[in-house]
Amino acid sequence: DLPVLLAHGAADDLVSPTFTRTFAEGLEAAGHPVVLKLVPGADHQDLYRPAVIADPVIAWITTLTEVPPS
Repeated sequence: DLPVLLAHGAADDLVSPTFTRTFAEGLEAAGHPVVLKLVPGADHQDLYRPAVIADPVIAWITTLTEVPPS
């Protein structure tokens, strides 16, 4: 199972956050551990700025543990 981080701006008016929620549900149904981070106040373009997304990405990476080989 591949751990997945999905991030979406809560103020995104280009792509609805519902799209990412639905995608997360599909990944979870397929057995993947998913973290969905809705970034308050962020729009579609904000997530490309390190000042907005770096901390959530770093926090998620630090929670990952080594997965034993199958």
